[in-house]
Amino acid sequence: MAHRRRRRPARDTTAQLALEIYERIEKLHAELLRRRTEAPAPAEIDLQIRASVHSAERERAAAAFAALLTERMEEEIAQRVAARSPLVPGHVYCFWCDSARCAHAAPPHSRAVFAGYEPNGLPRWEEFASFCLAVKTPRVHELHEEPPRPFTLFMHGGLLTKRQLAEFGATSTTFRILCQAAVGYFLLGGDDGARKTAVTLQVVESRAGRGTPALALNIVGRTPAGGHLVEAVVHMPDQRLAELFQKVRGRIRDLGLRRPGPERDREIVSCLRHAAAGIEKIYRQESRRTKHARLRHRDPSRPAANALSDTARAGKGDFFNDRRSTTCIVLGPRGRTHVFNANGKHVTSLVAGGEDIERRLHTTQWVPMPDEEREALKARILGAREE
Repeated sequence: MAHRRRRRPARDTTAQLALEIYERIEKLHAELLRRRTEAPAPAEIDLQIRASVHSAERERAAAAFAALLTERMEEEIAQRVAARSPLVPGHVYCFWCDSARCAHAAPPHSRAVFAGYEPNGLPRWEEFASFCLAVKTPRVHELHEEPPRPFTLFMHGGLLTKRQLAEFGATSTTFRILCQAAVGYFLLGGDDGARKTAVTLQVVESRAGRGTPALALNIVGRTPAGGHLVEAVVHMPDQRLAELFQKVRGRIRDLGLRRPGPERDREIVSCLRHAAAGIEKIYRQESRRTKHARLRHRDPSRPAANALSDTARAGKGDFFNDRRSTTCIVLGPRGRTHVFNANGKHVTSLVAGGEDIERRLHTTQWVPMPDEEREALKARILGAREE
């Protein structure tokens, strides 16, 4: 007598189907990790996804679901990998905490530079002037001039790990500083001693998990207000520093695609020295301008002395935006031309000839300022005087 096949209860069938979905998600997760050369590891995945089922266009709906599921899972994995990345912009890696996000990984104030690792892998931060004294830099006296004259202290990575023990990361490939340039002091956001700032530029080779090593420029420094310099530069009215960093970042990234060797190492050093020299040049020019500005400010015959009074009397047709330098122009009598930044801070004043003004208007380097922007700028300029 033939035995009838026992029918599986509906609850068992749905559980089996759900289990198969779980297994397939697990396999997809493992495959996406493998593509990143990451080993599968326990993880909780938070996926919010919508599927169109029993659709008249089933094939298209299934393909859209598959693509969306893969995309969401890749995003989840990317976020997890980034969270444990050894390279966090503006920080160094702390081998004691095994993290680049701990309290030891960033400089404590604007004058601090990275001075190397302690034997236990803790990052060591020193005031730039003290660091220069420790390594017997002959130009250390320039840091105490008013304003200070910035210069660079260059070091190869081996010097920074000289005291570090092997068991605390000295030979680690997770985060390796190939070379660094500490630059200081320059005045950021003012011309008083409280604004003294130093920055550490590093070329870093980092590796997350079993991934391939990546080369990057790491800009480590604090602003006098306590923020990270790498984040602050993009918001500065003077964009020369941001443009310099962007250019050097791209060059270092390109060098990362090259085969490691002595020639690439020489180009890395050259690129970093170029970046440091660029910072020196920008802020030495700024220092000279600061000294000159003090003298001009005391001279009532200079056009700068009339900047505020000319702005107060200026009419609708006297305000322009300079598209080349992203500054604001106010025209006064007798060719007096006053330059302000967008926050209403006076940059400079000069006497321009009629032909020069006409040329800038004709080439649309200067464009008329809209009414609302003009009134807001005027209020900021004159409000700064009242403060």
